[in-house]
Amino acid sequence: MHGDANDPGHMSRLFVGTDAVVAASRPAPGHEDTAVRTTEALLTAAETAGTRILVVGGAAPLRNPGHPGRLVLDSPEYVPEPFRAIAAASAAQRCSLPECAEV
Repeated sequence: MHGDANDPGHMSRLFVGTDAVVAASRPAPGHEDTAVRTTEALLTAAETAGTRILVVGGAAPLRNPGHPGRLVLDSPEYVPEPFRAIAAASAAQRCSLPECAEV
């Protein structure tokens, strides 16, 4: 089975009857702005289908262990310049999840 991850209606039909879904998506370079929209669509699809979902993301939105006031995203020792766009998308993706306010 396959479908457009940005179409919650189609994806929820695919999810019906499954125990859980693992969402591990990554946009193509230059399309990092789609990460949040895709995550939100998959969360909506899982909720509609009554299916548990595990969203896999990067480390960018985590706290830097050596500098707790700074995110890994803002730490060049962890995220070199060529990877900043996808890391920023990962951080934005993480903050689209309901528990982001608790972090």
